[in-house]
Amino acid sequence: MQLTPAIAQRPVPAAHTRAIPAVAVIALAVATYCVLAFFRLGSFDLATDEGRFGLSGANILLDYHQLATVSEGPLGKAGTKPYFYPLTLAMSIAFLGHTEVAVRSVNGIVLLVAAFLLYGAARLLLRDHTAALLAFVFFLLNPGTITYARAALPEPLTVCCGCAALWATARWNERRQLAWAAFSGVMLGLGFVTKIWLVLPFVLACGTVYLVAFWRKKDGLTILSAAVWLASLATVSASHILLVVLLTPTDLAHWVNLYSGISLNSRFAGAGYDPDMWYRPWWFYPAAAFKATFFGLPLLLLGCVAVARRRDAGLALLIIALVTPLALFSIMRVKQASYIFPVLPGLMMLIALGCLRLFQCPGRGEIALAFLTSAAAALFFFTRGVFGTRELAAMAGIYFVFLAAAFMPARRLRLVRGTVLAAALGAMLLADVVAVKGTLQHRTGFREIASFFRSQLEHDDAREVSFIAPEFPSMEFYTFRRGEYWQTFYFHKSDDAFLSDLKSGAQIFYVVDRSGALYGGKISPERLAALAMHAKDVTPEIEKYAGRPLPVQVFVPAARASVPALVKETRE
Repeated sequence: MQLTPAIAQRPVPAAHTRAIPAVAVIALAVATYCVLAFFRLGSFDLATDEGRFGLSGANILLDYHQLATVSEGPLGKAGTKPYFYPLTLAMSIAFLGHTEVAVRSVNGIVLLVAAFLLYGAARLLLRDHTAALLAFVFFLLNPGTITYARAALPEPLTVCCGCAALWATARWNERRQLAWAAFSGVMLGLGFVTKIWLVLPFVLACGTVYLVAFWRKKDGLTILSAAVWLASLATVSASHILLVVLLTPTDLAHWVNLYSGISLNSRFAGAGYDPDMWYRPWWFYPAAAFKATFFGLPLLLLGCVAVARRRDAGLALLIIALVTPLALFSIMRVKQASYIFPVLPGLMMLIALGCLRLFQCPGRGEIALAFLTSAAAALFFFTRGVFGTRELAAMAGIYFVFLAAAFMPARRLRLVRGTVLAAALGAMLLADVVAVKGTLQHRTGFREIASFFRSQLEHDDAREVSFIAPEFPSMEFYTFRRGEYWQTFYFHKSDDAFLSDLKSGAQIFYVVDRSGALYGGKISPERLAALAMHAKDVTPEIEKYAGRPLPVQVFVPAARASVPALVKETRE
């Protein structure tokens, strides 16, 4: 990677005849991605966090003050998440309606844009069109990308903003124009007001480009560009605080505390978090990274060799900046797999460089070492229960195909190494299909339940708790009424209070998950007995209304004499 702006060092553009295969590869990858990312996107119910973020977006459409408040309940008090992702959801809901497709399609589009931005950044920073194309394909069709493209979570928007900043910084490195430095800072600032500290890999990477550029050519323009970059980054990062000052000044202390480090500090210490849900061992993030790179882990290791052999300090520092947060985040006591999604672009760039290294006839020792290291990693995570025996056998097959490349005759090297690349792509696509099937299995019946009770909910006060259910934030999205869990680490309601509310009909309905699989659905035998005595099971009526069985049970307090009138027409 050359971090000097000399135009003469730019690679000669490929001939038109050689560009056609690249266009075909991009078109095929995009078509495959669209099928995987948008397949039956509205056929499964929202999960807890999806409902919470979707509701934040819906709030903004109803009250512009919510742009600062970002409540996670129906027009409630200040939340704990920045405003930019809910704002994008609000625009999508305004355009597509109050549906799962509106909430989820944002990330499908955002990650497609991120892949193209990564492609542009990689072409400029890696100085290799093939490597950029491979990084594009491996990122776009990665099982992690497909998973998050089908879920309403803020991390993909953070990655998109980060890739835009990286591309803009690479453009600045080419032309040294202040506008590119400012644009990079703006995009990083938007990444910050999307998921705060998760934008760190891209901040470090962009900062590395400026530092290396200044180190190689100490000029005033670089210093001025870095100052513009930092100023725009700081200004946009502070935009939420400015909105709070303008719209909801009484919430200022809350948001200042959150942005000043309380959110990050609490994750390091773990205070206030459910240990069973959030505390994870040190290898949790490496395991998540392994699951996103298992198909090409030997290639990733060869990519590290390729970076070392280029003897380009700028490139080495850039890759280190992109992947170092994987280790930094592992120090935290509180962990969630999606938190390391922003590291994925750097890992995909390494796999792309590893592919090039594989076709450049690396020594047998390099391949053997990459094979042994990958096999050891697979065995380690297998012993930790990260995946099962079938998955381990499949990985062993891929890695042995890779190892065979080291011992094949020279006349067959091209065929064998092409087979290695095909095996990696095939395994990745198979994992994509598994990821899509996994998302389709989340069925709670909450949409049908909310529709069944719509007439009663319309007359209920949105400030009062209208129902009790597991994963209640998703039900809040469907009903736009307040709910609460049965019981969690953070929420407890006394049996006396529960029984009093049940007898008086304080809530309209109760959703019971006998499987215990849904979060917040833990219910005691005593409360089940109370429901049997003081409430009516209306599950059969809702199933008749919906035209399909429900995976949960629904009860209505006996004190509420009227049950919603059944609609004879069944849903399609």
